[in-house]
Amino acid sequence: NSSSIDEKPVISNNSESIAFLSNRQGELALWIDNGDRLFPLKSIESSKRLDSYLWLADNKRMIIETGDNKLLLVDTEDDEASPIKTVNDVAVHPSISNDSRWLYYSSDKNGDWQIWRQLIAKKSIPELITPKGGYSGKESYDGKELIFTKYQELGLWKMNFKTKQESLII
Repeated sequence: NSSSIDEKPVISNNSESIAFLSNRQGELALWIDNGDRLFPLKSIESSKRLDSYLWLADNKRMIIETGDNKLLLVDTEDDEASPIKTVNDVAVHPSISNDSRWLYYSSDKNGDWQIWRQLIAKKSIPELITPKGGYSGKESYDGKELIFTKYQELGLWKMNFKTKQESLII
């Protein structure tokens, strides 16, 4: 129990850990409750605003989007954070593939928001996924499509990875 503000809980894939924002020690920080231990992640600067955070499939690492449009890969067990080099160092709306192999994010590198992807586990050249625009997306459960929104157009779209065809869903 706490008289502090606790918000934005995100449950790990195995439901054994919860990440949440709290000001339990005076400043807003990302905390982890893994059942055995409750602790703040000290590897993330307390001055950074955290816009979103996602657990990877291993339930130990997270992708964190900071308020300055950067992405971090954080090992919650070792409390180590490392910046993720993205296509132009501007990345918003991260999502991960179901197997945690791919990181998707939106960047305005080419003058308009588009969705890119790159491997999480090793360095890779970012791949443009939505050349006609894309702002926020999530890989389908079967891994064959990306479901996404666009910044300049209304609607919900899908992109088939194999054919590279995009179509309006609604």
